[in-house]
Amino acid sequence: MLFWNLLIVAMHAFETPTPAGRALAISLACLAAWCVAPPHAWAGQEGEQKIRVQVKLSQDGVHDSSEIFVALELAIEPGWHINSANPPDESMIPTSVEVSPSGGIVQAAIRYPKGEQRKLGFSDDLLDVYEGRVFILVKLRVGSGVRIGQHMLEAALTYQACNKSICLAPSVLRVKIPLQVVGREAEVKRMNPELFTDF
Repeated sequence: MLFWNLLIVAMHAFETPTPAGRALAISLACLAAWCVAPPHAWAGQEGEQKIRVQVKLSQDGVHDSSEIFVALELAIEPGWHINSANPPDESMIPTSVEVSPSGGIVQAAIRYPKGEQRKLGFSDDLLDVYEGRVFILVKLRVGSGVRIGQHMLEAALTYQACNKSICLAPSVLRVKIPLQVVGREAEVKRMNPELFTDF
């Protein structure tokens, strides 16, 4: 019943000759489709978190006109997985990270881990997933003349969590990355070298 009510309202809204009316129509139509979507496609609530993220840096400070490396350690809840960065089915939401530029500091490169091949109940095909603990590596470039002091960057981690029978709605997790920019005369100490040896 809810599906048909939403669909009728959407049809009336689509007849409204304004951008706002058509936008409302599209939103209602999508909501109606969600109501009848198969359980494995859109179960659970958007934003339900099944992972924890810890930020690890390659050094305790960074000079301007240089680079620093960041590892995002994803701890995925037991019994759950997230799609890898390269899922075999284009309908699946890939795991991705994007760091927003801030104060002359930008994302320069990123490396995603290799996924694990898994056969799960809701799919006849092998899936490419992350389970347990994985690391996503990001290279940040600090521009010339960047202000000395503390900088707080934000990374958007997009992912979709699934277990053996259902997939939750896609989530975007905002991750804070603290960076300390120091003067040229200051020494910086390397940290977590085992995470960045070949990056």
